[in-house]
Amino acid sequence: MECYCGCGRRVSRRLTDTNLRIGEVALELLAWDKRRAMSPMDPADFVETERLIDRGANSHRRLLAALHAEVDEVSPVESEEWLVESRARWKDREEMTERGGFLRGRKLKLTKDDLARIDRVHPEHSFSASSPVPVEVSSARGEAADPAGQLQRLRSLRAEGILTEDEFRAAEARLLD
Repeated sequence: MECYCGCGRRVSRRLTDTNLRIGEVALELLAWDKRRAMSPMDPADFVETERLIDRGANSHRRLLAALHAEVDEVSPVESEEWLVESRARWKDREEMTERGGFLRGRKLKLTKDDLARIDRVHPEHSFSASSPVPVEVSSARGEAADPAGQLQRLRSLRAEGILTEDEFRAAEARLLD
């Protein structure tokens, strides 16, 4: 199985569930970003939606960091709790859902065009970004050729609060070895 983000990296069997979870979180973020970009919201709903998207994006970045071995592992609890909250919030929103069948209930309303538009690294900006964020791939195995670029990415993750200081130091040590 290839990495969800599109970097071309092969995902080990041990991380298959993480890769699938990234896809689940990304689709939810895509739907929320579409709503944010295309549906008028009252101020309270806007703030609540922004907070939900921020937490989901943070979870998505942590899962990607674990998949790319930038951190050891991420507990699935954070992303599972976010998915439960997200699904509870959209299930009664007609503009975001469609019938899902007798046993499945309602499901997210995402078209083929919506899915084609997804930014796999930053799905929370698939609709709202002025231009998509490019994915840097520089080798057939999907490894970044530039260690300085990888180090900068780690620093960004630490600055955003996605990585703890200990996680950053461990990832930095692996990178520099």
